[in-house]
Amino acid sequence: MIRTSRFMTAFWKRISTGDFLNAAYLSYYYLFLLLYDLKFNTDFANSQTPTEGGVPTGGTGNFPAHPRLVRKYINAANIQRDSRILDVGHGSGIVLHVAHKMGFTHISGIEYSKLAFDKSMKNLSKDVNLIHGDALDFDISPYDSLFFFSPFRGEMAKQFFSDLPSSLRTIITVNHDKIIELPLSKQGFSVIYSYRHPIYRNFNAKVWKRLV
Repeated sequence: MIRTSRFMTAFWKRISTGDFLNAAYLSYYYLFLLLYDLKFNTDFANSQTPTEGGVPTGGTGNFPAHPRLVRKYINAANIQRDSRILDVGHGSGIVLHVAHKMGFTHISGIEYSKLAFDKSMKNLSKDVNLIHGDALDFDISPYDSLFFFSPFRGEMAKQFFSDLPSSLRTIITVNHDKIIELPLSKQGFSVIYSYRHPIYRNFNAKVWKRLV
């Protein structure tokens, strides 16, 4: 019931503004996640941002992190299966879930929101290391790959990316704030892959590699 209510709120909001393509994609994506949940006994279809359908501050996910798109980005990044991966602001855990199903063996996530963290604990295998905490105060030096699906923006994002450990070689960013691009460039990161969603025009993804 909660799922349907939140979906319909988001759906009619788009219809009312004449955004029919987004409404159609939302319907497809929602159905896809429902089937995904049935297959894997998860609860991702009910994961939304704080602005979608009255979700409390500290939402449980990030539309449209479609599992097929997540797989596409990870494949484009050419990350080794034994890489040490950290998902910053992992939400309800769908990105980590996809990575685990792809066979990655050293995957972790850190999430500030207790609401999202509790849901991720139910959605993910015990093989996935989950941390409830603040990424700005977390030591990321043990990791060589980073997923950053825009959990925070502005000065917080700039601070986070301003002094990355030398161990970090690959970063996947989705819907990121442009404020992080200069710090990444200064630290030797270059974009090797870029994606823009055909319907969600403001939805983008980039794979960054440290080439020096």
